[in-house]
Amino acid sequence: MLWAFRAGRVVGTPPSVLVRAQLLGIGVGVLVAWPVYTLITHQSPPGSEAFPAPSARLWAAMASVAREGSAAVSSETLVASAVSLGLAMSLALLEAAPRLGRRVPSAVGIGMGLLLPPSYGLSMFLGATLLVALRQKPAKWREMHVTAAGAGGIAGEAVLGVVIAALMAAGWMDGR
Repeated sequence: MLWAFRAGRVVGTPPSVLVRAQLLGIGVGVLVAWPVYTLITHQSPPGSEAFPAPSARLWAAMASVAREGSAAVSSETLVASAVSLGLAMSLALLEAAPRLGRRVPSAVGIGMGLLLPPSYGLSMFLGATLLVALRQKPAKWREMHVTAAGAGGIAGEAVLGVVIAALMAAGWMDGR
C-alpha cells in the first residue's frame, strides 16, 4: 500500500482517491483470487514443478520444525544450515567494511537465488541489466518510469500465468 502512495504522489493523485482505489482492489481481489487460485491449483498443486510456491514450502518446513523440533530435519540439512549461517554472517561483516562493501554479493540475493526457480533469477537479471542500461537517463525520468515498468512486468507475468492455467484447465493447452 505504501508504494501506491509514493507512486500517487509522483503522478499527483490525492491520498483519498488512492485509499478508495485500494479498498476497491481488496474487494475485487477477494472475489477474483479464490476462483483463480482454485483454477491454478486444480491444474498444478502447490509445490509441483509448474507451481513451485517456494515460500509456501519454506513455511511448511518451518511448521514441521516447530511441531517436531530438530527431528524434522536431516543431519545434512542442519550442517548446511550452519554453513549457510556462517557464510551469511561473513558476507554481512564484509559488506560493512568500507573498501569491500560495494563488491560483496548480497547474502539475501544468494539465498533467494538458491530458493527460487531459475526463471525468477533470469527475470531479475534482465531487469537489473535494463536498469543499468538506463542509468544515463535523468533521475526524475527513472523514478517515474522504471518502477512502473517493473511492476507492469511482474503483473503481466502473473496475468499470463493465470491465462495459461485457464487454457490448460480448459484443455486448450498442454501442460508441458
